[in-house]
Amino acid sequence: MDKSRTSIARVFAVLMLRENNARELKAQVAAYIPEAPADEAGLGMNIMDPRVGTNFPDSVKAALQELIATWN
Repeated sequence: MDKSRTSIARVFAVLMLRENNARELKAQVAAYIPEAPADEAGLGMNIMDPRVGTNFPDSVKAALQELIATWN
């Protein structure tokens, strides 16, 4: 929720919430989704190799929505 952080850093923070199964924050995460930024949070490079199959959220909002869906 720290607006001073870049979108990419915030997406990684959401991924760490999932990794650490921080379900005690579910209510706070769900409440923040409507105001979470939907701007693109890319890795700063274009990966065109079709063998790369890693799914990375497009934005902070998308990352939070995916997290809540995983926890439901």
